Amino acid sequence: MIHFILSFLAVLLSVKLVGITYSGWLALLIFTLLLVLVNAVVKPVIKFFTWPINFLTLGLFYLILNVLLLLLVSYFTPGFVFASFWQAAIFALVLSAIEWVLFKFDI
Repeated sequence: MIHFILSFLAVLLSVKLVGITYSGWLALLIFTLLLVLVNAVVKPVIKFFTWPINFLTLGLFYLILNVLLLLLVSYFTPGFVFASFWQAAIFALVLSAIEWVLFKFDI
């Protein structure tokens, strides 16, 4: 539960910093719930099968993977829209940085 709350705070801050359009709090809650589920279930499987690509790209492929998963989650979240791939990429970077700080220091 703490992980979900911290992820929600990170999504909320990232949305405000990047300027993502969303329809309300429910859209943010659904987006965060789906993002936590995708990161817990789908992402490890994809990372396992794509480790050779990640090795060859020196880790940059994981950034692309994060952006694609964010776009997938936003597709299934009503009321949460990225304007472009690059907006999702900036969102992924900001979200990763904020989550790193929150989870590192258990804020």
